[in-house]
Amino acid sequence: MNRKGFEAAVIAFDCRLSIHEKPVVDSFDQEVIVRETTREENIQRLNRLFKHFQVAMLTTIQPRDGSLHSRPMMVQPANEDGSLWFFSKFSTAKIDEIRAGSQVNLAYADPSQGRYISISGAAYVLRDRIQMEALWSEVYRPWFPEGIDEPDLVLLRVNMTSAEIWDRSSQADGAFLKLS
Repeated sequence: MNRKGFEAAVIAFDCRLSIHEKPVVDSFDQEVIVRETTREENIQRLNRLFKHFQVAMLTTIQPRDGSLHSRPMMVQPANEDGSLWFFSKFSTAKIDEIRAGSQVNLAYADPSQGRYISISGAAYVLRDRIQMEALWSEVYRPWFPEGIDEPDLVLLRVNMTSAEIWDRSSQADGAFLKLS
């Protein structure tokens, strides 16, 4: 464990993943141990952690001035391909911001358990009824009273490009995961 008792990991989603576990000697001198993992193993790892979160903060970039804008989104597990899905109304600022520039960040926090995730990726707006039916849960009804028949309903698909994980419950000191 590092000084604060957290495992830290970074995952970049391209082709292959390497985990570099870093036992902290001090802040400037770190020993690195490397072991290979697959993309699928790392998506499974994220999905195990996602079960601990109900809400993620989605951050977009406002096109007029480049400022950041965050809002809460209900969490779903990642697909096997590493994409994350969220329901939204089309007539919102977040959709305008995503259409102007697809780079987003998702932040997950569970302070009571010392679990945190930060995901970077590219977001896309889709109207895919089959996918909506597959993802729909009654938990969304307060925001979308007509369910998947809501005329303004769209899906956001976030293709993850990297993820950072801090997990106090992990036995590892720290880890860097990278697809190469």
